[in-house]
Amino acid sequence: MRIYLGVSAAMILSAAAAVADPAELPPEGYTGRAYVDSAGCAFTRASLNDATLWVARLDAKRVHICDEVPTFAGNSTRVLVTSPVSVSVAQAPVVSVTKRVPAVTSSVPNGLKPVWTDGRLNPNRGPRTAEGDAAMARVWSNDVPMERRAN
Repeated sequence: MRIYLGVSAAMILSAAAAVADPAELPPEGYTGRAYVDSAGCAFTRASLNDATLWVARLDAKRVHICDEVPTFAGNSTRVLVTSPVSVSVAQAPVVSVTKRVPAVTSSVPNGLKPVWTDGRLNPNRGPRTAEGDAAMARVWSNDVPMERRAN
């Protein structure tokens, strides 16, 4: 029983360290996931019952990380919290990757029959051409939702 109480007390004390309050809260409307207060201590946004909490970031030894550059130091709004799992407030550039998907074979295995006969399994159904794009642009707008152009 003493061991259980000792372990419970140690867990409560370590959890209390993780809920340390920032020196000051970030300004209203701050949407970043990480925040470093003016003392250089790192916090991560958490939500509980529709309330925003700032939970202390801990290193591998469960010590509060407090050697960071404050989020709103000077004109910089970029924060990089270094720890085993780092969180960056600045958004990374979006990289677009196009991947060719192999053609779908329309052969049906022995003993089965095709479900669709309307051509939806046509392997050439998806590829687009410049001529087709131009023909579509003559009929449909590029708005969302698309609207048929007047003739």
